[in-house]
Amino acid sequence: MKGITALMNKKQQKQILAFFIFGPALLFVNSHPHHVHKHKQQDGEVELHQSHNESHKESLLLRTLHLLLQKKNKSSSRIPLQYSEMYHKECGTKDVDNIRKHNMKQIYDDWVERYQSIINSEGEGGDSSGSLSFSYKFDVYFHIIHDGDQGYLSDDVVEAAIANLNSGFAGNELATCVDYTDDDYIKCAETESNVFQRNKSSNGPKKRRAQMDSTVPGNGINTGISFLLKGITRTDNADWFRGMEDMESSYKTALHQGDCRTLNIYSGDSAYLGWTHYPDMCSSKLQMDGVVIDYTGMPGGDSPNYNEGDSLTHEVGHWLGLFHTFEGGCDDLNGDFVGDTAPQDSYTVGCPARQDTCSGGSSDPIHNFMDYSYDCCMDSFTPNQRDRMVSMIQYYRS
Repeated sequence: MKGITALMNKKQQKQILAFFIFGPALLFVNSHPHHVHKHKQQDGEVELHQSHNESHKESLLLRTLHLLLQKKNKSSSRIPLQYSEMYHKECGTKDVDNIRKHNMKQIYDDWVERYQSIINSEGEGGDSSGSLSFSYKFDVYFHIIHDGDQGYLSDDVVEAAIANLNSGFAGNELATCVDYTDDDYIKCAETESNVFQRNKSSNGPKKRRAQMDSTVPGNGINTGISFLLKGITRTDNADWFRGMEDMESSYKTALHQGDCRTLNIYSGDSAYLGWTHYPDMCSSKLQMDGVVIDYTGMPGGDSPNYNEGDSLTHEVGHWLGLFHTFEGGCDDLNGDFVGDTAPQDSYTVGCPARQDTCSGGSSDPIHNFMDYSYDCCMDSFTPNQRDRMVSMIQYYRS
């Protein structure tokens, strides 16, 4: 064990300590013969539970250590949701290859060059941040895929999600949880996760963090991008609901509406917080365009620390061409290609008071929507992220 922990940083060693504290209960539950579930292996995921007639090739502890070492070595494997209450949940948007990544970078660079004189001034078309001022509104169709009552979302929840999305893109959000380190992880999961209070009245869930009044300033910038809910569909289909990854082509082909300027959102039971496809593929694979979101991460959902709706904001950021802030690690030349987000070696867990994973630079952008911080920690995009999204809109979604 000493040899293994030597390969981990302090954060991962604390997570292992938490496992030893809570692990016996997990092992008891997972070994109980009446609790048998199977999860499909995909993109590096592990099968968490086997039937009692099959032997475990690895203990839960060793598999957990394996996942942590994969994270240390920047493996592309995803941590399944079943581990999320100890660690965190992840975005399932797949990384693009270097050719596509640099093609999108070139589009952004060309756009910046065309508008450089405006970006560097406060003249016509610009604003006080030194960035261009544009206005784009996307029609939204929200497709609720459910299995009877499970996954069924009310109109109020959908409307709250779109309101939260607009709030984030308008720069009207304020983070409420700060200085949550790994030591506070479990405490935070039990307290700060429920920032939406379930309301059985017709008014729907109440959010105390996002400033829905556009006249109230938040910590972010106004991107000039907004979203208009045009329709809600509901499909009672257990196979689609439980196979959001495997059956993506099936339900998207059946439900997709509009063109590359239309945002289609699909909710169901996902192994990830959500995922999407980057805008450069829309013209060739229109039916696959859109955002998939796990229904438990919707406003008032049951996903600890990720139930205010900011996973949707994160995925729409990808849909408009943004990469993770920790893309490329400390190599700023091959990172997220955004000049005003500091290099970041690894994603954020929780909401620390300060985090700096790359020496010699600024603190990590832990409050940025494109990190993995808790929903209560995310509240902003940057001016250059806005510029990149606008360049992608003009090239791919106009």
